[in-house]
Amino acid sequence: MQKTSLIYCLPFVCVTSQAANLYHQSSECTVNPDLETIRVSSLYTDIRGKSQKTIEEEAKLLTLEKIQAKMNEHNSDYVIKYVSFKYDDKEFVNSYVSLQPVKSCNNAVEINRKYVHRLHSKIINFQGKLDLDTTTTLKLRGQPKAIMPLSIKDVTVTHTAPFGIELGASYASAENKVGHFSALWPVNNTTKIAFLGRQNAFIFQNDKLTGYQFNRSLLPIDLRNRIELIPQQPIFSFIHNKEDVSVDKFINAEQLDSLKKYYNNVQTVNLKVSDTSVRAQLEGLSIGTELSTQLKVNMMPCFDGKTGIDQFIDEHESSLLRVIGFANKVSYITGCSQSIQLHHSGKVHSMELFEPLSQTNGFLHALSNLLAPMQNWSYSGISYGDSQQALRDFKTKIKDNGVIEVDSQNWVGVFNVYENTLANATLYPKSIL
Repeated sequence: MQKTSLIYCLPFVCVTSQAANLYHQSSECTVNPDLETIRVSSLYTDIRGKSQKTIEEEAKLLTLEKIQAKMNEHNSDYVIKYVSFKYDDKEFVNSYVSLQPVKSCNNAVEINRKYVHRLHSKIINFQGKLDLDTTTTLKLRGQPKAIMPLSIKDVTVTHTAPFGIELGASYASAENKVGHFSALWPVNNTTKIAFLGRQNAFIFQNDKLTGYQFNRSLLPIDLRNRIELIPQQPIFSFIHNKEDVSVDKFINAEQLDSLKKYYNNVQTVNLKVSDTSVRAQLEGLSIGTELSTQLKVNMMPCFDGKTGIDQFIDEHESSLLRVIGFANKVSYITGCSQSIQLHHSGKVHSMELFEPLSQTNGFLHALSNLLAPMQNWSYSGISYGDSQQALRDFKTKIKDNGVIEVDSQNWVGVFNVYENTLANATLYPKSIL
């Protein structure tokens, strides 16, 4: 392994300095057990008016600069153990890197300013030529939180079996029919609601499917948008004029009368489909038991920072609202308006502190009961609606448009401020491994 020499020439003398080398995780390295793993985080915000390519390159150069400074402090070469970049094309790029000290490396793949693109990319060797796989998500550990892919084999809904799942089926057998549910809400000790996509809710009581509700707007928009979209839409089957009829979107008046004989709480809305034509769209219905307005809802746990955030998830995940979102990313929503997103490895990626959920445009039965215990966010002595002065004990940097960057001992993040009060935030724990 060859050290890189940097030569600085002053008027009367030249000084040679040994710069530490950084290696890609695909390198075959011997770890140095005498030195500890080091971690580096950076927050890049100078993105206004720049192309995505420029933003990514400059963010990686900033991260590399911090890595190099940290490595030089320890006078050792390092190999990437873990790397993560969080891109928000409107506000910032946030990065975390974990580095292992090494004694030597074979087949070393170096990362430096010339090859900064190798940071946060998996390198594939095609006949001895290095190339970049920019579509592969880096996964250095096992995936304890890995989920089964969606596998919806039957989209038919009848008055006794939604998506081919008979009323009375267990939760496990129901989930097996579809691969995975998109969200799971533990309502109380006997009741839970499983969502398939954003429009289908399955009611389980004492581990048995007792009801199903379809609505094109089941949940409030902010909550709805967190849940994955599914490619398949339900097809509702019933008997009309002694014939089997299936409806997915539009329905005529005669069919509607027949549909109501098989389904409960049928709702439609008239849509103008042309200058001269208006059609009725099926908007919602239910079968089996519906959630009562007398429903008792357990308060979900809140993360207060007194334990490690990963430990909090391990201890309370069965009591939290689990959501599967874009790219199969799993999040857990707490009882204090906190959404904790996980890496595919199962470690915590970030925590969002979101504004109070509105019941507007949410038509899930007993929605008001479900949202009633939800409290406004509070974390590390900071609460929703506080003046931005509440951040005075932290290292802050005020950006444009009401954005404040915050750096504390355990996390970095971005707070959004409206009318001088804290509205929401996204925080990234520094200790990611």
